Amino acid sequence: MAMDEHENGRNYAQYYVDYAIMREEQRKILENISSLIEQLKLDIIENEKITSIFLETANTFDESNDVVDLTNSISELYKYFRNSNLPKTRDEFEDRARLFTILSYFESFLELKREFYINH
Repeated sequence: MAMDEHENGRNYAQYYVDYAIMREEQRKILENISSLIEQLKLDIIENEKITSIFLETANTFDESNDVVDLTNSISELYKYFRNSNLPKTRDEFEDRARLFTILSYFESFLELKREFYINH
């Protein structure tokens, strides 16, 4: 019985170590996203689409969220990007490329959470 309590304590501690590691990796991704957002020049509809996913995340993201719905939202946004008209100007092209990169980083952010959720 004492061995079980010791093992449970170690598992409990490992959970929080793993959680802290995941959150640090997510922080780095958010720094990259922030840097890209600062470089956006135009107010285009795609900005609003990504903003809506960030708002959805803010409203639903917690320790017990498996991020499946958020991942599905990102898949839908990828489809939107693929089906939308090509950019007409260089600035539009550069902003769309940044937004696509932001989306890719954000997908990695959620994947870290998904892996943590599955493993714990």
